[in-house]
Amino acid sequence: MIRYSTAGVLFGILAGCTLVASNGCTAPTSDYSKNDHALKLSVQPSSRKCMEGETVTFLSRTENTLGRDARLEWTTTGGDDAVLKTEQENRVARVTFKKPGTYSVDGILMADGKEVDRSTTVVTVTPLP
Repeated sequence: MIRYSTAGVLFGILAGCTLVASNGCTAPTSDYSKNDHALKLSVQPSSRKCMEGETVTFLSRTENTLGRDARLEWTTTGGDDAVLKTEQENRVARVTFKKPGTYSVDGILMADGKEVDRSTTVVTVTPLP
């Protein structure tokens, strides 16, 4: 009959781990990287083309913002020719374009007071027929 003491078994396990570690063995690696934790923003417009007077809706999707002071901001190059309104705590933007032209709408992800990502959409506005 063989008897093992708990201390002896524990010592054997620890000694084996020490030998493995000292032989240059490393922990398994994966494709998972720090970049997978980057804060990200993507914006999906309802359309990239519209007619003057129409409204385009921009839906945002953020990644890895949990636990961060993250917020969204929106800008457009339309000036007085575009009316920008936001909903759902800035997660949705609606832009009504008053005149024909080519405009940019930027969704900007801010975290801890700094810009961390930006998504730009170009919208072409045509005149009424």
